[in-house]
Amino acid sequence: MRHRVPTVRVLLVEDDQIDRMAIERHVIRQGLPFEVETAQTGAEAVQKLRDGDFDLVLLDYMLGDMTGLELLPELRGVPAIFITGMGNEEIAVSALHQGAYDYLVKDPERAYLQVLPIVIRNVLERRGAEESLRESQRKMGTLMRNLPGMAYRGIPNLELALEFVSAGCLELTGYHEEELTAQNHGLRWLIHAEDRPLHEQALARAIGGGGAYELTYRIQPRVGTPKWVWERGVVVPGSGETEAVLEGFLTDITERKTAEEQLRQAKEVAEEATRMKDRFVSLVAHDLRVPLTTCSLTFQLLRDELSGTLAPRHEELFQALTNSSESMLHMIDDLLLVGRLQSGALRPKPRFLGAASLRAALVGLEQLARQKQIALTIDLPGDFRVYADPDLLGEVLQNLVTNAVKFTNPGGSVQVLSPPDGNTTLAVRDSGIGIEDRQLAGLLSPEIHRSTPGTAGERGTGLGLRICRDILAAHGGTLLLESRPGQGTTAHIRLPQVRPRVLVVGLTADDQILVERALSAFGAEIETMRPSAEFVAAVRARHPHLLVANSGPAGENLGFISALKADAITASVPILLLTAVPVRETGAQAPEEVLPLPLDAHALRDRLRRFLG
Repeated sequence: MRHRVPTVRVLLVEDDQIDRMAIERHVIRQGLPFEVETAQTGAEAVQKLRDGDFDLVLLDYMLGDMTGLELLPELRGVPAIFITGMGNEEIAVSALHQGAYDYLVKDPERAYLQVLPIVIRNVLERRGAEESLRESQRKMGTLMRNLPGMAYRGIPNLELALEFVSAGCLELTGYHEEELTAQNHGLRWLIHAEDRPLHEQALARAIGGGGAYELTYRIQPRVGTPKWVWERGVVVPGSGETEAVLEGFLTDITERKTAEEQLRQAKEVAEEATRMKDRFVSLVAHDLRVPLTTCSLTFQLLRDELSGTLAPRHEELFQALTNSSESMLHMIDDLLLVGRLQSGALRPKPRFLGAASLRAALVGLEQLARQKQIALTIDLPGDFRVYADPDLLGEVLQNLVTNAVKFTNPGGSVQVLSPPDGNTTLAVRDSGIGIEDRQLAGLLSPEIHRSTPGTAGERGTGLGLRICRDILAAHGGTLLLESRPGQGTTAHIRLPQVRPRVLVVGLTADDQILVERALSAFGAEIETMRPSAEFVAAVRARHPHLLVANSGPAGENLGFISALKADAITASVPILLLTAVPVRETGAQAPEEVLPLPLDAHALRDRLRRFLG
């Protein structure tokens, strides 16, 4: 007699009629034990989940009214298999992070239908295992509440001699009650040798304070491998002729520890897979860059050689080829930048920047705004200062301003400003079309890759905001988007506030007064010291943003300057050298700026501005 295979109730959420029919037809032709019910929209799927019981959901990514990622939280615990198109594996991985059990990638030949039964079986088996695990955890919790394992009473001495143990000791340790209470035994000898010092410290603290302790450690049972136990012990102080006693219980948590170790290993495997994926993307992008650059240059050279002989249609084709190759190169550069930021290969080299530095970073975008008849204004106060890598912060501003221009209609405005509330370092505000709340939440998500055409059809890579977020995160900052449809968007850049730390070394009394007066205008924190044998170590410990040093009447302090530049840690500290003697050091050994003595107040302020913004 053959056993009947139970029918699996499947909810197929797919807005494409052809794909729905293909799956349903495959189930019928293969005689699969699936009862398939369909939904075309997210809203219909939610209603059917409320009205019926399903064992599984097959979930397409693109639905008419929402995405599959947005529908995942509405599945009410029903396991989901995510279905996505080729090239969207990153979205599928995001679905796994958000609760999907597995994913399938649609292919033109629909080979994914052949593996569909296997994937469904694996998901259902995994779900069953998880339910069993949850049931085991529930039982473990019940046992914990009822003091399972071994209750004991003993003496808090070196051997932890036991006067009483409960019957659970046999299952936990392999020893009978009378064996554990015999004089040649005790709790200490059950504790794994490596964990005894830990137990002794916890017990000593409890004895000193007359209180309780909780501890996780290993015991060595009579037979088999060590077990993990959780112990709660209470030291009851003695009074008069009675001695202090130790009362408590132990319970076996080996299964929990094993599960935690398995989860840790699974997390390491997943993280390594992500790192390998990032490395692979970076390698492919790097290898593609050279041939794409060659193609782009070839298109331009060929177009120049044929200039004047091309028909208008051919001119359009050449322009389309050039635009496409440049767009692909830009995307590759973005991918490489994201990879370097996430891997830590690209580290910010921050310095103090003033308003002039930020204006210089946006010069090229003024023409872009004019071409679209958009007013671009940079409204930063004269005393504005930020501590950041100039190239990377410039990349952030260029991306945000380009986005603002892209989504603003002709006649609109884009403004770069420093809000007066002080909560935001910088902001890019536009009068553009704005963003709906549903889309706004996903724009900075690392899993969602979305590129939307601008108001004039401008295309992008969809990586700009992700790059901005990663750059600011590398600085210890954040990016926040605020928007309303039809009322524009504001991108808030928040960076840590840093006060300049300046170390002043070896100055005469008069020069010291001039330098401190000039530095106070920059709000700097000033520390004075004299050159000594411990000079490099002192600079190492302080790591100032700037060192203002006197070379000495005969250049005797130049050796200390060279030692700083030769040290791996202090070499990056910029030096403003005040000197009345020629400075011969060049290259890596030379100070960043040299100012001749006697000091000129205007020249000093100009040099300090280069370092302090």
